[in-house]
Amino acid sequence: MIILYLIFFLLIISNEVIKIINLNEIKCINLIRIVYSFCYGLLPCVIYINKSYMYNLDGNSFLFFLFSIIGYLFLNIGYLCKSSKKIKIKKGHSIFMTANVCLIIVAIMILIWTKPYGGVIKALAYANSIRMGISRVNNPYSFLLRFFSLSLFCSYLYFLELLKKEKTYRYSKLILFLFSVIISIYTMLINDSRIMIGFFLMTLMLINIFEKKKEGVPLKKILCRFIVYSFFILLIVMNADYIYKIIKGVTFEVDSSSFIDTVSNEFTFIIEASKNSMNYIFNFNKLRIVDDICSAPFAVLPSSIIENPFVSVWDFNSSITGGYGQSPTDIISTSLYELSFIGPIIVPFFYGMFIKVIDNISRNKNEINYQDIIFIILVVYSAKFIIYFEYYNAIANLFFLFIGHIIFKLINSKKIKIY
Repeated sequence: MIILYLIFFLLIISNEVIKIINLNEIKCINLIRIVYSFCYGLLPCVIYINKSYMYNLDGNSFLFFLFSIIGYLFLNIGYLCKSSKKIKIKKGHSIFMTANVCLIIVAIMILIWTKPYGGVIKALAYANSIRMGISRVNNPYSFLLRFFSLSLFCSYLYFLELLKKEKTYRYSKLILFLFSVIISIYTMLINDSRIMIGFFLMTLMLINIFEKKKEGVPLKKILCRFIVYSFFILLIVMNADYIYKIIKGVTFEVDSSSFIDTVSNEFTFIIEASKNSMNYIFNFNKLRIVDDICSAPFAVLPSSIIENPFVSVWDFNSSITGGYGQSPTDIISTSLYELSFIGPIIVPFFYGMFIKVIDNISRNKNEINYQDIIFIILVVYSAKFIIYFEYYNAIANLFFLFIGHIIFKLINSKKIKIY
């Protein structure tokens, strides 16, 4: 089995790198395939070797591996079945204005949301309990937390403006970019999320890489940078708990765990979810597709007004796993929970079609612009959803993009210009 995991990983990685170099282009599907190979090839291999005392390779492990191969095939079939018609997003001339409006909205939301906790700084002490859903503070403004991620959108737009050659308001843009980064870090601290900092840095890195690509930097050089930057981002994510505690001024003890142990601990949920989902379908339990889809809209609805009566797949999986917090599920585990044995065919197929939609977004070949930002954000999150797959979580994660894009369209519809 270990050999099969490695072969699966190496075949996909080598094939995608060759494709990227030959086509001189990085597509969303390339990154999806690479992440897929990590999720169902390298990571299970590392975890099963490093935690052999906890997890045994058995018949269900092999069957789940077959499901992951089937899922990979139908992901690609779905991608090929979707038409290649380009999707045009209005370029717009108000990126700077959009970032400013979003930043003002976030600042107001933070001031209102933190009031029940005693202020902006004191709210940080409740971060862990808020994330775990066990906070004793009754916050009537809890819904506003969903808007905090707009700060990330601001940072991306300001960063885009700084990459442009225009010198207008350059120092103002730099100051606002740094301020948006500070608020983004605050958002990560409040959410107590290591993953968020990883995707934030990954998005900024890809924006920079796409800019270099359009400037004519050789793709091989860009790929080398991508690998190096990704490694450093992974190190930051693995040590994010310490970084957060330093910022909060909390005392802590340094864990002596090795890098392999840290990676194994971070992604053991993949193995847990695979075993839970396999046991679930073999016991002929009900399909969870209706609950999962119906729970998704509640990700953006105020829980104080309307409570979610449905149990999402992550909550259900967490009830089986036990412990505090949520236990996520990957795309194959989720598909098994939702549609049993046919899940790894149907869910990846439609996800492949969704990936093709992202790759169909029309982009300028000469300069990076707003449509590239939308493309990059969707690429990063669609890659994340391979490992962390749930409709409720996906809508919650992309809510900031939806709101930010609406603000962008409203500003451009009025033809408001900041310069």
